[in-house]
Amino acid sequence: MRHQEVSQALEDVVKRAVRRANRNASCALADGPKQGDDLITINLTVGHIRRAVTVSGSFLEKAARIPVEFEKLRVRIKRVIDRALYAERPHFIFASKSVRPGSESVSFFRPSGARR
Repeated sequence: MRHQEVSQALEDVVKRAVRRANRNASCALADGPKQGDDLITINLTVGHIRRAVTVSGSFLEKAARIPVEFEKLRVRIKRVIDRALYAERPHFIFASKSVRPGSESVSFFRPSGARR
């Protein structure tokens, strides 16, 4: 299925699902990874972050008719957006290289700068 073959009603379903997943997100439909298959790519943009979700055309048609399938589409889009926006960042214990756990200087380290 090509994205030009998608009806306006199905495109509205996708836009409504994206809007309900994240108010700041926008979307555009594109062809799937291979020509002639049933897949459609939904390109999502939130600010400067861009991600893509690939779904089948039959899944979009079901989502237009059945509310449970619409919720599945919305949750799938929301997960992609949340993973992009709230990616895990590395956890730093100490910012200084001289003070690390297990080194001798940790036992003498005073964050306030006070001496004993």
